[in-house]
Amino acid sequence: MQAISQARAQQLTHGNMDGYRGLAQMYFETLDTIDPERILTADFGSNITARMSGGKVLLKVPGMGEMPWRMAVSQGIVRVR
Repeated sequence: MQAISQARAQQLTHGNMDGYRGLAQMYFETLDTIDPERILTADFGSNITARMSGGKVLLKVPGMGEMPWRMAVSQGIVRVR
């Protein structure tokens, strides 16, 4: 909750939204543990598909094979629009 308070203070004092962006990015990166079903039912386009294996969310990316969710996020293969 401290990060939210800091983001709010930064917005109010400086009009800067970077604190919220950081929180949103952190949420997105850990979505595989927070709400894996949201990933499994997402429409990624580009023929990317998701599945669970051994308790982990894997994405099948054409031309790249399968990779864990967090790797796909860190490499910029999937991102929030």
